[in-house]
Amino acid sequence: MTRFMLLITVCVFVLVGSGRVRAAVKEHTFNVGNLTVERLCESRVITAVNGKLPGPTIHVHDGDTLIVHVINDSPYNITIHWLL
Repeated sequence: MTRFMLLITVCVFVLVGSGRVRAAVKEHTFNVGNLTVERLCESRVITAVNGKLPGPTIHVHDGDTLIVHVINDSPYNITIHWLL
């Protein structure tokens, strides 16, 4: 009977431990600045994040901690919008 109880206890700990999800800390730096792009032989200055438009995609999971550093090298005031 003792071996059976020990086996049940070990199985419960293994099952509970395998389902445990650990939250992660994700950290990103956004460098916002002007970028000159050329389309159809016409140059245009746009505001871009990390040299890309649209900006980078952030992948996080529920429970993660997200830290975003924004460095505004653009001559304009900016607003960062989040879509969930």
